[in-house]
Amino acid sequence: TGAASTVSLNNAEGTGDNAIAITATAGGITATCDDDKSIILTNDAADTFIKVNANNTTAGSETIQIVNADGTDNAAVAITATSGGVDIDAGSRITIDAVASSTITTSSGDLTLTADADNAKVVIKGDNTNGTAIHLDGNEHANSDVVIDSGNLDINTTTLDIDASGAATIDASSVTNTSDTAIFTSSNSNDPIVQIKNTTD
Repeated sequence: TGAASTVSLNNAEGTGDNAIAITATAGGITATCDDDKSIILTNDAADTFIKVNANNTTAGSETIQIVNADGTDNAAVAITATSGGVDIDAGSRITIDAVASSTITTSSGDLTLTADADNAKVVIKGDNTNGTAIHLDGNEHANSDVVIDSGNLDINTTTLDIDASGAATIDASSVTNTSDTAIFTSSNSNDPIVQIKNTTD
């Protein structure tokens, strides 16, 4: 009785994938534990497991863990919905950490990152200290556009280099240059022309 009361199902010699098989041909299988205990599926080393850790006393200790300690494949933990989607909802934050290059890809449709609160922002940060830190690539086709839609656009940088193989146009109600020196040059060695025009008066 009490803590000494156990039910064990053991197969010490079977080596097949179904050495212990639990099958419900027409119905389901339910596993239930005490509100302060755990349901654990694990390997012999106890380092690869699925744990449902119930905790009726401390909400912060109630967790679901999926751990693969030794798998080195890119799909060491795989979540696949072949015909449908994957929906992740969090009442608090979501954190994804990776030690290698990572990719988020949609084979069709848009990819949207939204910070929906009226005081929130989207931060894209690259820490390369000797090369390209952030690369925005919208060059799939000559007609591909990169659109920045903003109430105000503020660019702060040590140097600014804008290269265009075609014409470059700045349309504004007014343009102000507050630099110590402003230089306009033409790269056309045969017919160099630099024009500053007033198209109204």
